[in-house]
Amino acid sequence: MVMAAAMVVCASGQAAEPVTLGIRVVDYTQRAGEALATAEHHVARVFGAAGITIVWREVPPTAAAAPDQVTVLILSEAMIEAKTAKDGIAPSVLGTAVPPPTRRAWIFFRRIEDAAFQQDQSPGLVLGHVIVHEVAHMVANIGHSEAGVMAAAFSPSLETFQGFTSEQGRELRAAVQTNGKSVVLDARARRRPFQLDGR
Repeated sequence: MVMAAAMVVCASGQAAEPVTLGIRVVDYTQRAGEALATAEHHVARVFGAAGITIVWREVPPTAAAAPDQVTVLILSEAMIEAKTAKDGIAPSVLGTAVPPPTRRAWIFFRRIEDAAFQQDQSPGLVLGHVIVHEVAHMVANIGHSEAGVMAAAFSPSLETFQGFTSEQGRELRAAVQTNGKSVVLDARARRRPFQLDGR
């Protein structure tokens, strides 16, 4: 009952005026296709429960981002090594994001595959969970919570739907609606790491 209360989904979001958020996905691994298909459905489901429609676009690296999109980069193993060494990111971190003007998340796909295997989960579901988490940081600067999709560490209990709380849903919708269709973020320049539980 405590878990259910902590992960309450924003039911009022479905009654509110629908808002749309574009997610531009660049897959540098060139092998995450099946996992990305599962992730897309999971991301759409979680944001949809909060009253936000997701427009998902998988694009080549050369494609420019539109003003109303956030960018999610699925990094190759070589890119993970370079990114984590440069920024001093711990081996347990699955993804990280920065606020504007960058509006970008870096997702460490091989680590997600490893975490999914260790936790006996679908890589696509774990990938979707991490994308939801990082996009929420980017869009509304939502901080970490004790439980649910915004918990700081990945939990293996993904068989239970982990959505946004009502308050988080309101913050997300307000952020997406700010300045028409543009995504305007709180410009606190800090990274938001998301890591594997127990590491």
